[in-house]
Amino acid sequence: MKSLVFKNIKHRSNFEKSELDQKIFKTLSKTRSVLPFQQWWIKIYRNKFQKLSKTRANNQCLLTGRNRSVSRHYQLSRIKFRELGRNGEIIGLQKSSW
Repeated sequence: MKSLVFKNIKHRSNFEKSELDQKIFKTLSKTRSVLPFQQWWIKIYRNKFQKLSKTRANNQCLLTGRNRSVSRHYQLSRIKFRELGRNGEIIGLQKSSW
């Protein structure tokens, strides 16, 4: 299960590294001033970025690897979030009562 968590972290970091390059190649592919053989090379490079897309990374709990009902802010599942919140291990979070 931990390997899935590390794989997800790797996908996110690879996307962040290549995001600027993806945008550059996208704008280059849409310009009309580029020669046809250059457009061909641009298309090949853009295809390499498909594996580094943002949609391949999914929200997973960092502790358990669970991918359902994960808080985006804390990257914890609702179960672990509740556990850690109850024990006071999440800074700035306290149980409310009314």
